[in-house]
Amino acid sequence: MEGYGNAGFILSTDDYFINDYGHYNFDYNQLGEAHAWNQDRAEEAMRDRVHPIIIDNTNIRRRHMKPYVQMGLDYGYFIRFMETPDYSVDELHERYPGIDKQDLYRMKRNYEPAETIYDVLYDISGT
Repeated sequence: MEGYGNAGFILSTDDYFINDYGHYNFDYNQLGEAHAWNQDRAEEAMRDRVHPIIIDNTNIRRRHMKPYVQMGLDYGYFIRFMETPDYSVDELHERYPGIDKQDLYRMKRNYEPAETIYDVLYDISGT
């Protein structure tokens, strides 16, 4: 697995959509495959005892985090959640003009924060 030497790995599902020329070409129809691909990379890194491993995903819903949390626990990793600053939709749209504002509003509205692994493992929202 290609990484950053002793600095660990940053693994993002978005990497799946970067072509050989470095251009980002998101395809919603491939999102499930992209998440499975990133989870496989995370497990390979954990098997190889890479430290730290940063999962750089949107993780709007706690259920999106659960496979990574469960893997981390299975491999004996310490898990910490970090959030980006709470940007407004206008600020986000300026940073990511390829994402429709309505999608950004929806993502902000549906966001489920997680402070501990228990928030993720025992999520009762069902969403």
